[in-house]
Amino acid sequence: MVAACGAGPDYQYLESDDGHVFAKIPSDWEIEREGAVGYTMINTDQVQFAFTPGDDTQPWRAEFEAPGRRGAVPEGVIESQHIDARWRDSFRLNEFVDNLRESFDDYERTSISTDDFVGYEVTFTDGDGIDVREYNEVYFMDARRSAMYRISMACSPGCIAEYANVIDEVLTTFRVEP
Repeated sequence: MVAACGAGPDYQYLESDDGHVFAKIPSDWEIEREGAVGYTMINTDQVQFAFTPGDDTQPWRAEFEAPGRRGAVPEGVIESQHIDARWRDSFRLNEFVDNLRESFDDYERTSISTDDFVGYEVTFTDGDGIDVREYNEVYFMDARRSAMYRISMACSPGCIAEYANVIDEVLTTFRVEP
């Protein structure tokens, strides 16, 4: 569901179906895909045991990009995933995010928090030659440890310089509400 409430003429809001996840993106950016997705953090063979009262049970994902040639313009993903109730006591967001460290030499992680959430901002580079992409991602987890939320922005190095302010605004408008 895409809602324009309060976004103004230059922006549009992405909002998850359950109303917990929001981000503001420029109005001329295309939303390529948006809606429910499959579970990635639940053993679906035993899904009936994965939830406790009050859990959000619908994983959601939105993919978007600026107009222009792919790779030369920013592209992004926003995602929410339910965490299996049986894993919550042992699930550590820092360990999950640090799994990226093994794949990328320039991986950096910074702790961030809001009133209701703790998380990390992560940056890294992936690809070779003309396929190089710089990534800036934000991960949050709610206090109940029932869900993980992520926004990821990717762009070529030249694109990062050109769109730095817009990318930063999209990342800073990413909101998760309990």
